[in-house]
Amino acid sequence: MKKISNSELVLMEVLWSATEPLDRHEIAKAVEELENHEPWSLATVSTFISRLCNKDVIAYVKKDKMYHYYPLVGRMEYFRYVIDEKLHESMRLKIDEVLALYTGHQKDDEACKKEVHKFIDKLSK
Repeated sequence: MKKISNSELVLMEVLWSATEPLDRHEIAKAVEELENHEPWSLATVSTFISRLCNKDVIAYVKKDKMYHYYPLVGRMEYFRYVIDEKLHESMRLKIDEVLALYTGHQKDDEACKKEVHKFIDKLSK
């Protein structure tokens, strides 16, 4: 899986919340209705759609001469991937190692705990 940008994530959130595939006009309208978000032009929406298709995280079906887009990756699946990548990049840990540390299945390592707390603090900012 490839990481997606914050702007692409906005589009993904729209698709994740949809009950059926959306065309680019519907996506643009949904973005426009988001709180604290500037409207995007159709060209901008199309650019992000193209990037997400190239990253294999969305796909489309053709209906009535229009393409309707839907996610190939679930919201939780994507965020699990991001968290796992961040843990590995910053601390060379896997999520199961972090969980083992906190559930007591591994000997207590105070330095590791501090690193996990720093990581969590970074994520929450």
